Amino acid sequence: EGVVSTETIDQIIERLNNTAGTAIHSTIRISLLQQHKTLADNNNLRIVTYEGGQHLIPGSANQGNTVLVQKLIDTNRDVRMYDLYRDYLSNTWFSIMGQDSLFTHFLYVSRPSFGGMWGAKENLTQSLSEAHKYRALVDTINTTQICGNFYSEGGEQCDDGNLVNGDGCSSACVPETVPCDLTSASWNATNVTEGTIV
Repeated sequence: EGVVSTETIDQIIERLNNTAGTAIHSTIRISLLQQHKTLADNNNLRIVTYEGGQHLIPGSANQGNTVLVQKLIDTNRDVRMYDLYRDYLSNTWFSIMGQDSLFTHFLYVSRPSFGGMWGAKENLTQSLSEAHKYRALVDTINTTQICGNFYSEGGEQCDDGNLVNGDGCSSACVPETVPCDLTSASWNATNVTEGTIV
């Protein structure tokens, strides 16, 4: 109870940044992600999250503690939540699970309550300057590119669905000039009728 009444937002953010317990970068969480990735790789499966994302809630002993609930809501609204989210998504999730993993965030819009702050936004009209988790998600999507998946994302200039060079779109998803070699070209048609090849 004493910790609850004196804990500051700065201290809560610091806890989220450390490597102990259930913090975002805790060794327990990293190890669990690595185990899931190994399991998926061993079974030739793609990683897909369900209800991914963070929210802060009081422990069961403090469920009714309105002071703590408000501190956790204020922490979720803190601008530093942007960096925590970006770092987790880019440097932890996609770094371990791979660029082809699917991170399904839960939930788009939800008001904060004693049960947590599930939403990336608190309401539909919340501005990007106030919706730090939402902004982090959008920025991650806009800067993450998965070359070779048929979708031009992030800084990709092309994406032909493979990582093969020499086919017009390089393995780095940059257009490339492909020389046209007609020295070995041949023509083969089985049935030509009035200019139409069948």
